[in-house]
Amino acid sequence: MQQAERSRQALLAEINQKIDERAIQRAAQLLQGVLPLNVREEIHHHWLNDLMSSSFEQFDRLHIPEGTSEARVITAFALTPEQRKALNAKIQERLGYSVSLKEEIDSNIIAGLIVDMGSLVFDGSLRLKIQEVASAQQSA
Repeated sequence: MQQAERSRQALLAEINQKIDERAIQRAAQLLQGVLPLNVREEIHHHWLNDLMSSSFEQFDRLHIPEGTSEARVITAFALTPEQRKALNAKIQERLGYSVSLKEEIDSNIIAGLIVDMGSLVFDGSLRLKIQEVASAQQSA
């Protein structure tokens, strides 16, 4: 009887987790579908500027693997030359040397960017923020 109850609880937890994940995915899809392209792009640039000026403070505390020569940068929209320069400068400041940026565009992150350097991933996307807020509300 107890084993059946534990199994039931585990299944319910798994189902709830899948429902939560799907709800977050759907929220992101709705934002993409509802907001006009120019509005999303404006949000993206504002989000990036905020990241560059404040949130990248977290970047300084991260351990970046030695010998990293390339950073994969996933953005919702193409980086402007100024944003690319600022990002490269921040990475160079942290590492002490320059790395090449390999840029990819993925509109599913809605706004912001994800920097992938080997075993280190810095996620500054609006999609992650939605996930964090949803998780916090579920915990409360």
